[in-house]
Amino acid sequence: LREYLGYDQIVLLGHSYRGFLAQDYALRFGQHLLSLVLCSTAPVVDYMDVILDNAKARATPEQYAAVKEIFSRPMADDAELRRYWRLLLPLYFHGSNAMYDPALGTMIDAYTVYSAAASNQSNLVTLREFNALPRLGEIKVPTLVISGSDDWITPLAQGGKRIHNAITRSQLVVFEESGHWPFIEQKAYFRQIFTDWLDQ
Repeated sequence: LREYLGYDQIVLLGHSYRGFLAQDYALRFGQHLLSLVLCSTAPVVDYMDVILDNAKARATPEQYAAVKEIFSRPMADDAELRRYWRLLLPLYFHGSNAMYDPALGTMIDAYTVYSAAASNQSNLVTLREFNALPRLGEIKVPTLVISGSDDWITPLAQGGKRIHNAITRSQLVVFEESGHWPFIEQKAYFRQIFTDWLDQ
């Protein structure tokens, strides 16, 4: 896509799972990056116990059971994945169930293309194999690292802080009123941070 559009260098933003892809791209094709933005992601998912503890603390019993299932068995089809995703969506927001806006969830659902095959590959195969942590020091481009303080699945300690500590030319920004989606939960602040970063 970069080649097709005629750009030699780009600014690459990766959020969540796309953050894993962005880290891999930076390690393989860093010469084509002007800068890198890693949002609500982690360098390796070696903390499943933390994810489950975080889920248990904020989830309903039904949600907690769904978290354990989605990381331990394949989703049967796209419809089942959609049911699980709709159930778990509140956990991704600051304050989770108590602060969740169902209208926002409906909008997100309307724009989501569900793929059980992709979910099964990512949750049951790729996440278990991915580990960029030993090589993050090789990333030399300026890197903006963004974490939500209330992110249950890529928490600050296991995600943003480890990335920031490993990449020399990185800046860490913590969104205190966000969970997993700072660009939705603190939209104006995210826009300010991101545009300031681009201006630099």
